[in-house]
Amino acid sequence: VDDLYFFCNMLGTDYLRHGLPGSGEQDCLRRFVEYLNCSDDIERELYVANYANQHATQDKFNKSFFFWKNAPAFLVIPNDDNISPRNAFLSNEYTIQLGNMSGVGCALDDELLEERLGFLPHTELRHNHPTTGTDNAPASLLDFFEIKYWSRTGKALDQIAKQQNSQGEVVVDGALLSFDFVTVPHHPDRCLHTYLSARGVGIDSIEDRSHLEAMVLEIHGYNIDALPKYVMCGGGGYVTNRIFKPNEGESIMWKRGGDAVDAIRSGEV
Repeated sequence: VDDLYFFCNMLGTDYLRHGLPGSGEQDCLRRFVEYLNCSDDIERELYVANYANQHATQDKFNKSFFFWKNAPAFLVIPNDDNISPRNAFLSNEYTIQLGNMSGVGCALDDELLEERLGFLPHTELRHNHPTTGTDNAPASLLDFFEIKYWSRTGKALDQIAKQQNSQGEVVVDGALLSFDFVTVPHHPDRCLHTYLSARGVGIDSIEDRSHLEAMVLEIHGYNIDALPKYVMCGGGGYVTNRIFKPNEGESIMWKRGGDAVDAIRSGEV
């Protein structure tokens, strides 16, 4: 896996911009092939060291490379040594330890961790969140693992509020999009499909991406509200909704929820 770590570091991570100046994906692939063609592990280590020396932020490169294998991680330790961590997790027969990505039995001394990571995971966790909860008691590693509290803040996570239309009715997730924050061309197809479907617009006839974007912009211009979630579901699961309008001069009786179901069953419609 060290090979993968090196390749990912060359391409760039959340913590490290991609490799050498002017080095794009193709150059990274070329260098990676050179690295794989090294005769042994010692030659590969020298190749990585030489690459890091050329990097604009050598210290960040080395720290990021170290992080891939030794980043802090919650480890599932089975109560029974004869079962796997996965089965122990599924049966809820385990404890949690704070270790690193290399797994059990790969503990590193504090001096090396502080030098390479820049902090001591366990100390940092307790320093940032010495107490939490209503009883002001220290949160356990199990609490953090089960996300009763977020290890980043030490606080319980807030639930994501359900999206609602202007009438206060719950709509399907993704029905409400902010095109001021992320413009239409930058939304993936699936998000735009959901946006249209939630407004009763059929998507089967949409020919291509440009047609899809034009349709979304047109519907957005009409300021059509999203339909409530309950009309988007049928007995067979998700269905694309259609909006029906009465002919001119005719009227309809609008029923909701259970009243609509009763009307259908009674044969009135």
